[in-house]
Amino acid sequence: MAMQLRTGKIDVNVYDRSVRKRLGTALVPNAGRRDAESAMRRTSVDSVTMDTAQCGYLAVTEAVNDLSADGYAAESIETSILLPAGAQEESLRRIEDQIREAALSQGVKVTGGHTEVTDAVTRPVITVAAAGRLLSACEDGSGAYADGMQRDIRKESSTLSDIHRERSESADSVEVDAAIVMTGFAGMEGTYMLAADFGEQLRERFPVRMISDMQTLLPLLSVRRDAEAVFRAHANPVCVVNASEGGIYAALWELSERTHMGFEVSLPDIPIFQETIEFTDHFGINPYEMQSAGTLLIAADHPETLTDLLEQQNIHAQIIGHLCPGRDKIITNGDERQSMNRPAADSLIPLYAGKG
Repeated sequence: MAMQLRTGKIDVNVYDRSVRKRLGTALVPNAGRRDAESAMRRTSVDSVTMDTAQCGYLAVTEAVNDLSADGYAAESIETSILLPAGAQEESLRRIEDQIREAALSQGVKVTGGHTEVTDAVTRPVITVAAAGRLLSACEDGSGAYADGMQRDIRKESSTLSDIHRERSESADSVEVDAAIVMTGFAGMEGTYMLAADFGEQLRERFPVRMISDMQTLLPLLSVRRDAEAVFRAHANPVCVVNASEGGIYAALWELSERTHMGFEVSLPDIPIFQETIEFTDHFGINPYEMQSAGTLLIAADHPETLTDLLEQQNIHAQIIGHLCPGRDKIITNGDERQSMNRPAADSLIPLYAGKG
């Protein structure tokens, strides 16, 4: 029986049966032995298909984030830009400016790309392939951040952490070998997108300052520095997952699939901005199923040591739960315990589908 694919990132089961199994040994992760040089290099590909103002910047950020979460330092990117028929040259220039800005902030070079106008798309579709080496293979171990940019990001991240620290006290009672540590805040990317793309609607209900504050989140959506700190902390993370499309719930599901374990996570312990809660409530969106670049989930054997090391570098980190034997995926909220369902499509998709 034919099965229609849902909009957005494909379901993990669909990927397994219709991508991974079809590719078989042609897929590098399942290809068996690789030479040492190729094992030190990896490429990550990500696309932005929503009609968002910063599509070029976000596409670069998300591709580099995927590499970073696997312990690789991105060095270069290649881009593909598909523009709808009738697109103006100014639109292309704007996207290229965003790509340049993101590349400079990430310390990567643009080595090539493809640009096309086609009636196959109705809005810009930006695809970025980021390539890099294992952190341990980098000669200077710096990961390619410019010192000035790194200091700026630390300052901004520290300021936001102070503002919202009351919502992010560590769950010190968690006493397990593999706890789940989260960096950043849930739905941070989606919150930025709502503020940037739907600011006029939000101003009808919320103060201008509240919206403009969330529009400053863009440079904080990179997890490169966070991931480099994790892998260099010698904390031996069991698994690191980059939260992106589908939000924290999708990332938790991926963490469970990759570790072959269940989990128990406390909803009140998941860091989230009050602005995120209010914006998503206004649009009827689930904040935990919304784009969440800027966040890592880390399964770690020594979580307190890891969180301390990250906090020393002004990286917001918090224990939100732990892995469990079996496959049960439990979200707790006080005395309430609920099994998490398979992640839905990103909650922003319906809103952007009706945009304009």
